[in-house]
Order: sequence, then structure tokens, then C-alpha cells
Amino acid sequence: MAIQIDRSLLLPKIEERTKKRKFYSDHQDQTSSLTDETINICQQWIDGKVYSGKDISTRRDCRKDMYAYALDNIDLRSRDKSYFIPTFIWTWLAQKLIWYIIGLIIENYWIREETDESLFYLLK
Repeated sequence: MAIQIDRSLLLPKIEERTKKRKFYSDHQDQTSSLTDETINICQQWIDGKVYSGKDISTRRDCRKDMYAYALDNIDLRSRDKSYFIPTFIWTWLAQKLIWYIIGLIIENYWIREETDESLFYLLK
């Protein structure tokens, strides 16, 4: 059974982390929008079984692959997105936020089941 990412599990941790950092807290609307898009893209990665056929056997491998997929599918420089802030600093911080969100997803949902070869199973 593939997972459905539970936002209520992740959002409090993400909000707590972003409120501690001035730049993120100054741009809370953009941070929330980016968080939503990141979770949606990660859900796409899981649902689409993009990981299928890749040699992903550790959390680190999984995180790197999901992160690469997220960066390929989230346009941080798009002026049409609600999280767009025209600075290179935002792009750098957004990438760090995406990395953190993916880490939370993997921390909460990683299980390797050899018999089925599916990457994710719901832990809770």
C-alpha cells in the first residue's frame, strides 16, 4: 500500500522550524506555499513510483533522489508562483526548506520491504 503524506504530521514541525528563522518568518505566506507544493511534488514522486528500478536502499539515497525530483519539478524562479521572491537568497533558503521537508517525510514513512520491493509503507 502506497503512502498518503499526512500534512498534519509535518506542518507543525515545518512551522516551528521556519518561525525560528527570521527570513522564513518574514515570508510566511511564501514559505507555506512552497511547503504545500513540495509535499505535493513528493506525493507525485511516491505515487508515480519514480523510484522504481533505481537502487535506493537507504534513507539517504531516497532523500537525494526525492530532492532531485523536487528541484526538477518546482520552479523557484517562476514569477507566477505565490512563493516567488526575486532574490538568490530565497532560492538558497527554499532549497534548504525543501531538503528539510523531504527529510521529515522520509523520517516518518521509510520502511523497506524486500518481499514486495515497494519503497514506502505507511508506518502509523
